[in-house]
Amino acid sequence: MNTSQRLALLVHSAADAIIAIALDNNVTDWNTAAERLYGYTQDEIVGQPVHLIVPPRLLEHFYVNVEKVKVGQIVLNYHTVRVKKDGEEIEISLTISPIRDEQMKLIGISAIARNLSREDRLLRQISEDQTLLGVLTESAPNGILVVDENGFITLCNKQTELLFGYRRDELVGQSVEMLIPISLRSKHPHYRKTYSDHPTERQMGASRDLTGLRKDGTSFPVEVGLAPIRLQDRHLVTASVIDITERKVAQEKLQQTNRELARRNEEVEQFIYTISHDLKSPLVTIQSFLGFLKDDLRSGDQAAVEDSLKRLSAANSRMTDLIGDLLQLSRVGLKKLNFEQVNTAYIVSELKESIESELSKEDRITVVNPLPTLVCDRLKLRQGLDNLLRNAIRYGKSNEHPLHIKISAAETDTAHVFTVADNGPGIDPKYHDKIFGLFQRLDSSAGGTGVGLTIVKRVADLHHGTAWVESSPGLGARFSISISKNIKLTADQGDDNE
Repeated sequence: MNTSQRLALLVHSAADAIIAIALDNNVTDWNTAAERLYGYTQDEIVGQPVHLIVPPRLLEHFYVNVEKVKVGQIVLNYHTVRVKKDGEEIEISLTISPIRDEQMKLIGISAIARNLSREDRLLRQISEDQTLLGVLTESAPNGILVVDENGFITLCNKQTELLFGYRRDELVGQSVEMLIPISLRSKHPHYRKTYSDHPTERQMGASRDLTGLRKDGTSFPVEVGLAPIRLQDRHLVTASVIDITERKVAQEKLQQTNRELARRNEEVEQFIYTISHDLKSPLVTIQSFLGFLKDDLRSGDQAAVEDSLKRLSAANSRMTDLIGDLLQLSRVGLKKLNFEQVNTAYIVSELKESIESELSKEDRITVVNPLPTLVCDRLKLRQGLDNLLRNAIRYGKSNEHPLHIKISAAETDTAHVFTVADNGPGIDPKYHDKIFGLFQRLDSSAGGTGVGLTIVKRVADLHHGTAWVESSPGLGARFSISISKNIKLTADQGDDNE
């Protein structure tokens, strides 16, 4: 088989339609693929003008291109339309080029055609649509994923790479479940199936907290918006992903603030109720004994007058103490906090010296050193510790033995804890929470207004800590207050301490 025979065999076995056209525009050769494409056999078309397969409206355009090839000795490639033997028009990709002999003389034109079938057009359209989709999503501020019917990622934007820590080539073609925590993956195909049955634009998991999984294994809260799209016959889903970590933190802060406001409102309600009750009691006493005093003065009963005056004085003192302690309580959180480095040993030393005069010779106060230097509001901490010491003196005394108060400090991972312990009669555990409430006194004969421990609790709250008691009847009591280690100096946090 010579070269010409091999070339002829190659042409006639080619998948593309190949036509040879003479300079007079008649067909000189027509391969098997051309027969399949246009419907004419070789015997029917060879020798006939090529315009038999060109729609009349495109004939002039075709011959203009043929002349360009002949004159310019160039190759042209373009999409066009041809007409089959049965009259059906088909879209083709056409390449026309010059045919030369051995002396490079132009002897004709070749026309190579490829049918742009519906599948070809579909694939081209999908490619174009995905290119457009990619352009539209690339600059989006959210992570954008396009997922096919089987849950495989077909497209993602730059923001998705930043959110999840994967390169684009690591995501495209992979199951979207790779971006979901392992513990939640098994349920996701069911959710995808449910959505594909009723595709609508909506938020994903509206009643659930959604979590994304980064390449490094860390998880983060996300919000996902879903929208169905259709590219030709393909049903896809776009997922817009937003990292809502900052929003969650803000929501938690808001919820914490709301809880604090609710607690404060409850305190205010209790405060108002208690004031109306406890302040009313001395006033009723004063009003009653003023009446008795008038009667005693009229009757000249001097002993009764003195008794009435004594009771009036006691009621007045009680009223004065109540008002004073309420003013002290109101001032605890009223002024701006001033967080600074404080050596608590100096505070405890001052308090010990100021109250030792109230103790008998047998009573004693022991300080367990060392005491810490920490960040706190100096005046508030002093106020809290002072109330703990006075509470121990007032309620810790016993007829059985001298009073012994021990002041100590301990440290946890998150807080400093100060404890004031006494060897008094102790407190039944069922009252441990109650005694920190306003005006709560378990022993009215010991005096006091029941405000001191409420002040201690408020001081603890202002330092992001807690106040509590450990005690049982007959075993003394240990009152503690914690101060958080996470408090920053006032210069660093400004108005946050309001």
